[in-house]
Amino acid sequence: MASHVNTPPHKQGATRGRALCDLENTLGKDKMAEFGITEPLNWRFRDFNDIDLPPCNHPLLAYTPGSTGPFWHAPAPGVMKFRQAFDLGLRLASYLLDTDEVLSFYTKASEGNFITTGTGANRRVHVEDVNMTPQLIKRTKDYIKSRLFMQRLHFSMEGHNEHFTRFGQVLKDTGNLAATGSIKKNLEMWEATTFKVGIAFHPDYAAYAAKYHPLIAGQSLATRSEHLRINFDFAVVLLHEICHIFEYIRSPFANNRPADDFSDLGSIHMDQLKKSDEWGDGFEQTLFGGYHAPGKSTDIRLPKDGLCLLRELTDGDFIVQIVPMDRLQYWFSLKHLKERFEEGKEWPDEVDPMIMMYSPTLGRF
Repeated sequence: MASHVNTPPHKQGATRGRALCDLENTLGKDKMAEFGITEPLNWRFRDFNDIDLPPCNHPLLAYTPGSTGPFWHAPAPGVMKFRQAFDLGLRLASYLLDTDEVLSFYTKASEGNFITTGTGANRRVHVEDVNMTPQLIKRTKDYIKSRLFMQRLHFSMEGHNEHFTRFGQVLKDTGNLAATGSIKKNLEMWEATTFKVGIAFHPDYAAYAAKYHPLIAGQSLATRSEHLRINFDFAVVLLHEICHIFEYIRSPFANNRPADDFSDLGSIHMDQLKKSDEWGDGFEQTLFGGYHAPGKSTDIRLPKDGLCLLRELTDGDFIVQIVPMDRLQYWFSLKHLKERFEEGKEWPDEVDPMIMMYSPTLGRF
């Protein structure tokens, strides 16, 4: 059962990486553990070695210095330490990148026509749904593995460097966990087939990687749960940002894009019925039913203290759903992933998610 949030959290300044509510302040640490928010009620892995996701082998996420793949940059202690800390997230993203469900969304992002409805204040532009075929999905799958796509992509794990001169400020200003955009500074310098796109991650990810040690991350149920949450969050953010690559590749070069929308990437809605015009949020809404945010307001943007899901309803209202650790674990089980994405089954429904209600009187959830 879901209750409507009286004041939608996004109107209170909630963005990707900023907490929608403070779970610890609302429930207390003991209740968070008792309700399966910070720790699962049924831990399914003896240790991280029990997680049977295949290695990260998708070419788009590959790291081979001197290769033809994407460029990776990370501050000391370097890329390999970062990839060790986020190995589980990379493995999950690698698996999902080959699923029809993810590829279908990317296909819509790359193939869907831009449709304009209404006029004046009621004018709205959205991406038209695409009649998915195995051929279309395969074309998208092959494209994101192509040298053309991979070589134009740069990853930065510190928010900015010489290639990402303005990304750090964007992340600081918005509080978002990542930002995607053209590496070129000037619109006139863009070339539709050659300009490079950068994905810059918030420095909190690099800071977490610098302190990461497998024995410490795996020493208790609490630390294992925290590590799994943060890696899940990283995979979600990574797949979210890849949506924006298609957005930048298509704009302003798409012939069917309304000319007066060239300067505003945020004006194109992925879903005709949803208010959000953020393509990555549209992706999360499609795959997860909402977009994720940490469960506590701290200086650290990562979900160390629980994970929430902001769900937009068809009437434009919102609910905030707490993600139980028991459900989050399914994303790291190859058996459950295959059942969900290859056999079309639903997730096991062992734990009911909690719904947070916003009280205008109290001014909090």
